Amino acid sequence: MAADPGETLRGLLAPDEQLLWTGRPARGVRLRRADATMIPFSVMWGGFAVFWEWGVIHDGRSPLFFRLWGVPFVLVGAYMVVGRFFWDAYQRSNTCYGVSTQRVIVATGGVSSSVKSLRLGTLAEVTLTPEFGGLSSIYFGPQVPLFVRRGTSVAEPAKLQMLDDARVVCEIIRRAQGAAT
Repeated sequence: MAADPGETLRGLLAPDEQLLWTGRPARGVRLRRADATMIPFSVMWGGFAVFWEWGVIHDGRSPLFFRLWGVPFVLVGAYMVVGRFFWDAYQRSNTCYGVSTQRVIVATGGVSSSVKSLRLGTLAEVTLTPEFGGLSSIYFGPQVPLFVRRGTSVAEPAKLQMLDDARVVCEIIRRAQGAAT
């Protein structure tokens, strides 16, 4: 992934397509709205897992199975308490966005590279959602709560997340949609 998002995205454009805007999500460790519930849950999960593991190790009479049983729970707890923030920061550092005359482009590099294209003519629902720290995200499609998506085929909608100029980008998308139809 090039340092300039435009450089990365120009290679993905059709001959008759022009970039109207390029950008990246905010860098570094950031809090999201979901963290208001996720942080207390993850601390309880991680705390209980550590308590369990400490108890069976220091008991001295617990079978090896019980000593090993808690290890995955401690690892998941460590990820939920701390690791997920760094993984999210890593993913955002390898992501760039673009709005062209024909589509919205989300290009992700790093461990799992992908390019998602959303045709401007098919975007029925565009939602601007404020985040913490003066940032906003733009969602394409209906927002479905996380607890509804878990264990179902309902996917999270495509998004341009954690932008400092999201209102401007939303207006660029609306104008490009009008010109495309």
